Amino acid sequence: MEKQDEPTTNHSKQNTNRIMGIAAVFISLLSMVAVLYQSYLAKAESERMRVQQSATVLPYLADWYNNVGNAYKCVLENKGVGPAFIKEVELLGVNVQTKDTVTFNNSGQLAQFVHQQSPFFDSVGFINSPIYPNMLLSPNEKRTYFDFSFDDEYQKKRFQEEFYKYHVGLKITYEDVYGTAWVLDSKKGYPVKVE
Repeated sequence: MEKQDEPTTNHSKQNTNRIMGIAAVFISLLSMVAVLYQSYLAKAESERMRVQQSATVLPYLADWYNNVGNAYKCVLENKGVGPAFIKEVELLGVNVQTKDTVTFNNSGQLAQFVHQQSPFFDSVGFINSPIYPNMLLSPNEKRTYFDFSFDDEYQKKRFQEEFYKYHVGLKITYEDVYGTAWVLDSKKGYPVKVE
C-alpha cells in the first residue's frame, strides 16, 4: 500500500509560502507605520524643545507710568529673561488744531512736538532718554524715556491734562534672539506675538 501524499504536500507548501509572504508584507507595513509614527513623535519632540529653548530667552516689554511725588515718568522695561531687539517704534501724538494723529519713530521727536504745541511745557522740568529703532533692551533694563518734574501739585495736575491732549500712546515691535517678533501696544497693555 502506497500513500499518495505528494499532491497534498505540494499544495500545503504553496499555502505555507503564501501565508509567509502575506505575513512578511503585513510585518513590513507595520514596520513602515512604526517608523512614520516615530518620525512624527521625533518632530513633535523637536518642536517642544524649540519652544522650551525659545522661552529661556523670551523678552517681555512693558510700558508704564510712574506718578510719584513731584515727578511723572514714562518707562519702558524688559521684564523678560532675554534681550529685546527693538525693530520699530511708533509714538502717537495728536495735533490739537487739526485733530490729526501724528506718528513719530522715537520719543525725542514726540517730545519736540509736544513742546512746540503747548507753551506750558516750557515751565516743566524735562529729561528725554529716547527709545528708537535698532536699540537693545537687556533683561531687567528700564528706559525712562520721559521724565518730567514739577514745582507743585497744581503744575503736575495741569501737566497731565496737557500731556494727554498730545500723547496718545505707543507701539513697539521687537524680537528675541531667534527672530520671533512681538508688538507692545500701550492701548492693549501687553505684548502680542506677530504671526
